[in-house]
Amino acid sequence: MKSFSRGDIGVAVRSLRSSRSRSLLTIFGIVIGVSAAITIVSIGDGIKNQIANNVNNVGRDLITVRPDLLQPTNAVSAIVSESSPGSNNLSSNDLQLIQSLSNVQYAAPLSLLNTPIIKVDNHAISGIQVVGTTNDIVPIFNQSLQYGSSFNQDGISNDAMLGQGASVKLFGADVALGRTFTIDGQSIFTRGELQSFYSAPLSIDLDFNNVIFIPYSLVSSLQGDNASTYEILVKPTSPGAIGSVVSEIESSLTQAHGGVQNFSVLQQKDSLTASDTIVNLLTKLIAAAAGIALFVGGIGIMNMMLVTVSERTGEIGIRKAVGATNRQILRQFLMEAVVLSVSGGIIGVIIALLINVALRLFTILEPTVPWPTIALATGLSLIIGIVFGLIPAAKAARKDPIDALRHQ
Repeated sequence: MKSFSRGDIGVAVRSLRSSRSRSLLTIFGIVIGVSAAITIVSIGDGIKNQIANNVNNVGRDLITVRPDLLQPTNAVSAIVSESSPGSNNLSSNDLQLIQSLSNVQYAAPLSLLNTPIIKVDNHAISGIQVVGTTNDIVPIFNQSLQYGSSFNQDGISNDAMLGQGASVKLFGADVALGRTFTIDGQSIFTRGELQSFYSAPLSIDLDFNNVIFIPYSLVSSLQGDNASTYEILVKPTSPGAIGSVVSEIESSLTQAHGGVQNFSVLQQKDSLTASDTIVNLLTKLIAAAAGIALFVGGIGIMNMMLVTVSERTGEIGIRKAVGATNRQILRQFLMEAVVLSVSGGIIGVIIALLINVALRLFTILEPTVPWPTIALATGLSLIIGIVFGLIPAAKAARKDPIDALRHQ
């Protein structure tokens, strides 16, 4: 039985090699479907792993307090466009209240300046965000300074810490430490430069590498009420105190806001859940499109096999005349369809692996090769070959040998 199966495969391969161009065009849909499915799932898994690594870098005990106008899935730019005096933005009083809680070790605001004008030697610089915060931001992010120190160390308030991208945009390759620039006409002294921040794909947060961090006390003097505190980052004294700190923040801020809970208190697990939900939804939608491509590829295989059966009617008549059974004819043509489909699946897997390597080399994405998905896609290509090859193979097996020989 095994030698007979190998013989069927050999006959199928020789038959398909006789029309290579048509065979390659026929399996194109299978190749696209398999490579797209594997690539999309691997990108989705990779993004989820990168987001989880980003959370681990900052720490799973990070707590984020946001006003209701910024939900976890909104972009930070929503704060800039929607903020106005008297809105539900967090205030300095909220920050002081959180800092006073017994189990809070660090609390730092992130106050985004609305369209600041940044200049170096009277040359305007774009593509940089300005964020007001406190020195607590460094330990909260588990970040370290590459050069210099945090601001406000010696009472000077007009100083800043730069992300590495912001430093390059402001001063190029020159060392930024000790250099000055202006924000809305006010001179700012560069006191420190932070190490590079790890940035996860699809992150809703700012790219902190392209941020100028200034003292929180400087924000109001620069833009008054136009600057908005879009979140307060909090770290408890110990990871075990997360639950109690969250409860304390919710009760204290609700009382301070007149009994209205117009804010959200999020743990890192909430951010992971939200991001995983979005990534999973996108992955399923695009994987469904890849499934449609596989279905179209299966129809292409069936069409080609129907044409092949029609072209080889004489061959079928001769085989039946020398004793071939209907089952043997069925196997022969079914095997050709299976070889076509599985070949497309294998080529699709190879292309997907090459795409994964290219994405790792040339983008910030780090796709994870999903071996179960590879096995599933290969298995689906086999099933497609059987399902869509069955009708042409059955048509070939049912041909009358006399009519088939007359066709010859």
